Amino acid sequence: VDPTAVPCVPGFGDGVRPPREEDHANLKTAARNFSPSQLCERLGRLEGAPVPTWLQDTQGAAVEALRRTWLSPALSVTEVGRGPLHQCGRHIAHKATCVISARTVPCQTQEEVIASLHRHLRHEFDKRRSPNRLEIKTLASCDWWEARTTSHVYRAARSAVAEAWGIEEREVLAIREGGTMAVLPALEAELGCDAVQLAFSQATSALHLPNERIASKVLARAVDAIALTLVRVGAALAAEAAAASMPPVP
Repeated sequence: VDPTAVPCVPGFGDGVRPPREEDHANLKTAARNFSPSQLCERLGRLEGAPVPTWLQDTQGAAVEALRRTWLSPALSVTEVGRGPLHQCGRHIAHKATCVISARTVPCQTQEEVIASLHRHLRHEFDKRRSPNRLEIKTLASCDWWEARTTSHVYRAARSAVAEAWGIEEREVLAIREGGTMAVLPALEAELGCDAVQLAFSQATSALHLPNERIASKVLARAVDAIALTLVRVGAALAAEAAAASMPPVP
């Protein structure tokens, strides 16, 4: 990656869908929830520490941060390890390993992303003319996914979350985060239906940490939101079926 954390792998960003008008509108809506200090804290920037140029823009920093997170592909090294110790206890490892995670965005294909990473790693390794050996394995891959905002379940879920939390529907944020996205394309293809994700965790939930938790108030409203979503989906499908069974008007 370059100094601004943008991946420099040739071909890695090919096929990315240009931001649409609704994408820009959603970013601006979500960005209203971040002040400059909150944004620096979220990004792990200490007070007084140097920050990138784009983060110094108090007006557009939140929008740019969300654009990079939600609309741009990203690379992360999630694990670094070494091989087993020598039988005599020597600590100079003869092997090093790392796990690279690639986050894709709409219109990228997993085959092209994987191929670009393989090409780049082999190219950079060959440049070193090292006597060592490079091995690359693809541990898992999946297609990108985003909810279809015109579907019955999406509209029902957005309305249900608003009612459960007592807010206006326009205040319900459409975000592009979530670790279970990987299974949703397969579920939609297998079941022949639309899917939607409902996010109920908060910043204080400590997700995936030893003290992961959820507030009882949030849990209660999550149950309400799911129940209200199912009620709305049922009502929409029933109305659609009733309309389809009505004789045409001459």
